[in-house]
Amino acid sequence: MLSTVTHLLAIALGFVALSRSADRLVEVSSTLAFRLGMSMLTIGMTIVAFGTSAPELAVSAVAALEGSGSIAIGNALGSNIINTGLVLSVCGLVTPLVFSHRILSHEMPLLMIVSGVTFLLMADQMLSRFDGYVLSMGLIAYVIYLTKRNDNQNNEQNNEQNNNDSDSDVVILPLSTSRSIVEVIAMLVILIGSSKLLVWGATELARSFGVSEMVIGLTVIAFGTSLPEPGSGTGLCKERAV
Repeated sequence: MLSTVTHLLAIALGFVALSRSADRLVEVSSTLAFRLGMSMLTIGMTIVAFGTSAPELAVSAVAALEGSGSIAIGNALGSNIINTGLVLSVCGLVTPLVFSHRILSHEMPLLMIVSGVTFLLMADQMLSRFDGYVLSMGLIAYVIYLTKRNDNQNNEQNNEQNNNDSDSDVVILPLSTSRSIVEVIAMLVILIGSSKLLVWGATELARSFGVSEMVIGLTVIAFGTSLPEPGSGTGLCKERAV
C-alpha cells in the first residue's frame, strides 16, 4: 500500500513539475530568442508551437532511453487521441467552432497522411531508427511548408495586423539575455528530472498492479502530459465567444 502511494505521489509531482517547467521553458525561450533578434512570427512558429509538445517529447524520450518503449509509444498515441477528442469536444461545448476551408483542404489531409504513414511504419510492431528518420524528415518538411505558407499570407496582409497577431500569441518576459539563458537551462533540468520521476512512478505502478506499460502510457501518462492543451484551448474558445 505504501509503495502504491509513493508511486502515485511521484506521478502527481512529476505531472505538476513537468507542466510548470514546460510552460516556463516556452516563455523564457521565446524571450531569449527575441533578445537575440528572432522575429515574433518565427518564435511563434517554432518555439511556441513545438514547446507545447515538450512534456510529451521529454517523457517519451526518457521512457525510451530507460527501456520503457511501451510507455513512449503509448504516450505519443494517447496524447494525439486526447488532443483530438478532448480538446475539440471541450471547445465545442464552450462555443461553436468556425474554421477556414484551408483546414479541410490542407491540414486534415496532412493529418491523415501522417497517421497512415505512422501506421505503416509500426505495422511490423517495431519503431526502428530508420522509421524515426522517416518521421523526422516528414516533420522538417512540414515546418518548411508552414514557413512558406506563412510567408505567402504575410505578403497578403497588413504588416501592422501581422505584428498584432504575433504579439498576442508570443509572451515576452522582462528578462535580460543572461537571466533568460539561466532559466532556460534550469527549466530543461527540471523538465528532464520531472520526466524521469513520472516515468519511474508510472512504470512501478504498472508493475505493482500487473498492468502493461502500454496501457499506462495510453491513459495516465497521455492524459497528464496533455493537460495544458485542454486548458489553453478552452481559454481561446472563451475569448472567441466573448
